[in-house]
Amino acid sequence: MKDERNKENFRLGRLHFHIQWGFMGFAHWEEGLDRRQRAMALAGGPVMSLLVALLLGVLSLLISQSEVRQFVGWTATLSFIQFILTMTPLTYPRWTGGYSGFPSDGLQLIRIAKEFKKAS
Repeated sequence: MKDERNKENFRLGRLHFHIQWGFMGFAHWEEGLDRRQRAMALAGGPVMSLLVALLLGVLSLLISQSEVRQFVGWTATLSFIQFILTMTPLTYPRWTGGYSGFPSDGLQLIRIAKEFKKAS
């Protein structure tokens, strides 16, 4: 989110990074992206959560030390839950804190798909 507390840390080309510590993230872009580009940007977060979950799930099967295996397995599980929650089409309720009132990635992707269908 852009506000006076969220200063830009650095840029890489057209990407502007506003990094803060936390357990949530937002992607924000100015006007100018077409439907396909918006869909790809929105899908990036959930796809990464799913890839992390799969990678850590496989890794947990290969680790022999039980404490490390449990930690990696639980991290995989939490990443998969994050994937499910972000892909569930909903507007986040007030109790979700910083996400409150924002549409989930899944809901935004459905809206883009409906725009695409109307344009066809």
